[in-house]
Amino acid sequence: MLAKGWRGLIRIYLAGRMAIEGTELVDESDLPGPLGRVLLASLALSRGPVSRVRLASIMWDGELPDQYERSLNPLLSKLRRRLVAAGGDNDLLVSGGGAVELRRTATVWIDIEEATRALDAAEGALRRDHPREAWPHAAVATSIFRRPFLEGIDLTWAGEQRRSLQGRLLRAHEVTVDVWMLLGDMAQAAVAGRQLVEADPFRETSHERLIRIHTLAGNRAAALLAFTDCERVLRDELGVEPSPLVQRAYEEALAMRG
Repeated sequence: MLAKGWRGLIRIYLAGRMAIEGTELVDESDLPGPLGRVLLASLALSRGPVSRVRLASIMWDGELPDQYERSLNPLLSKLRRRLVAAGGDNDLLVSGGGAVELRRTATVWIDIEEATRALDAAEGALRRDHPREAWPHAAVATSIFRRPFLEGIDLTWAGEQRRSLQGRLLRAHEVTVDVWMLLGDMAQAAVAGRQLVEADPFRETSHERLIRIHTLAGNRAAALLAFTDCERVLRDELGVEPSPLVQRAYEEALAMRG
């Protein structure tokens, strides 16, 4: 339910199950198929007008169908009707001059944009040494960026967006780790560190960070186990040994008195 006074707000959810929410809810199943989902995502993540050729290139992965306008126009019409059905203005989606634009107004909210703003705010608060201020922003960013994006759709553009969102998720987890460390809560820092590792098990700097968290907390056994997990993942999946950075963290943990 929308809060009183927010009746005109249109919320567009791109991460996880796609939806448009205003005075009514338009669910992912109400959108015009997989291409309709890609169309909404590409317009929502673009700042300003997008050429029709660019949209078609995204949706058909660079292989434009003959007379692609005949395929694109019905999808645009259906998406416009869904936006209106959710409570949006008739001119929220505009087309002309060979381009299409999802207009940014004060009443349009997009989850991924909100998460990006939250991440920037969290990192800014940390730079000012305000961990308590950073925490809620990092929590918002993490909760949105961890959701799948255009799940089941194998397009070059979708893959590029997933990699970008994955990078932002890792940044949000790193902020969370730093918040708990600055607040002196090593137990929560370890939880956040494990989430950072789980988000990308092949990222050695994340493993190194988790090992050092356990070492700083005086938990030698957990630090050594974290190294063992890192070593196993790298050997089994990539056929490589941990880097000198991770090895140094391991040696410091090993030198601790158990």
